[in-house]
Amino acid sequence: MARLLPYAALRGKMQECGVDQHDLAYAYNLKHGTHHNNCYFSARFRGAVEWTITDAYFVLDYLGIPNSEFCKYFPLGGFAA
Repeated sequence: MARLLPYAALRGKMQECGVDQHDLAYAYNLKHGTHHNNCYFSARFRGAVEWTITDAYFVLDYLGIPNSEFCKYFPLGGFAA
């Protein structure tokens, strides 16, 4: 049986858009003047660190996802009910 990964809808949308965690980190750093590497996002995708609202909305914007779909892509605890 396949193990479910947290944030499956978000992972799928990223794959559909041809975006990976390196791309997110690069774009995030450009926008916010930070120096995060892909581990910054990896920890959030694994559920080791919770998403901040700023980070989540950045990802939605970067992927062109409407804010109204926030809960679809960032379900509580990482897994859709």
